[in-house]
Amino acid sequence: TSLSCYIAVRDRESRENLLASSASGRIHVVPDTALGIRDLWSPNELQKSYTRLFCELGRAVPERLLAISVKRKYVTTSDIELASVLDRLAKYLGATPMFLTLGPCHGDGEISMSVARHMRTAPIIRVPQSLLEAAACISQAVQYVGSSLHGAISAISFGVPALIVADEAKVSFRKFSGFL
Repeated sequence: TSLSCYIAVRDRESRENLLASSASGRIHVVPDTALGIRDLWSPNELQKSYTRLFCELGRAVPERLLAISVKRKYVTTSDIELASVLDRLAKYLGATPMFLTLGPCHGDGEISMSVARHMRTAPIIRVPQSLLEAAACISQAVQYVGSSLHGAISAISFGVPALIVADEAKVSFRKFSGFL
């Protein structure tokens, strides 16, 4: 039995998992609330945060940014192969690649550094200091590529094309296909 009068999840698989457990009652499937991230800050606030970041880094603000966030558990290629793919994409887009380590507790920094070492396009590696900073980078990007579901959701919210880099067969859950 459930003590809650309202239960909501973002995908059917999560709903089915709850129904197979001890949950009872009606379970609603609703859009992930992270889709509303674009409404948390004004475009001006996002631009200011983005510009401030590059001032702090002592770098010019890139004309075009490729936002990247990868997790080891989803990657099926070698770091060298992934670096090559990201180099080609950055070149095709004419964009500066930036690794956003959105999940440092998941080892995002380690894989980011490993892949970046093999890239020719001199990527930036950044642990965002706030949600605003992460959102600002994603909102200003021309493309998001990654294995962070909420990174992809943020990109979608801002109208930035998102490419998910994740092999769900490597893990025991399907959060990406459930959302998409």
